[in-house]
Amino acid sequence: VVCPSLLLVADVALGGMLPAADANALAAAVPDVFRIDCPGVAHSIHGTRPDLFLQAVLNFLDSF
Repeated sequence: VVCPSLLLVADVALGGMLPAADANALAAAVPDVFRIDCPGVAHSIHGTRPDLFLQAVLNFLDSF
């Protein structure tokens, strides 16, 4: 990946698909990662917390 990336990490206990260790490894391996951990949020972040999802995406896009 050679462009800025947004990584939203959902809560594994609620069905999030990326354990913390894997999220850490991914964030370390990919340059320009904007990571947001979402505790208490299920896998479908955009469906369960559209407010959080929208704010994260808009903040990410506004950073350019």
